[in-house]
Amino acid sequence: MGDRTVLDAFIPACQAYSKKVQAGSSGLDALRAAVDAAEQGALQTREMLPKTGRASWIGKRVVGEVDGGAWLCYKVYQVLYETLSNENSEVF
Repeated sequence: MGDRTVLDAFIPACQAYSKKVQAGSSGLDALRAAVDAAEQGALQTREMLPKTGRASWIGKRVVGEVDGGAWLCYKVYQVLYETLSNENSEVF
């Protein structure tokens, strides 16, 4: 198997968000589901073999390390969720 990328966190996050919204959940609840899905997707990159030459933030990734791009995607979702939930935003 090849190296995993930001898509391994982004795609599950988008799918989880869409599923919750379609089920009638609030945007904030849907975003929470997206955060959880992005984290799980990022953590699953630990099990994947990196491609030769593909680098993460700290150099070449080895099995057992989370892909840097996937982890960054998760953190972006997490910060967005925390910011919006702390502000009690009426946007959602």
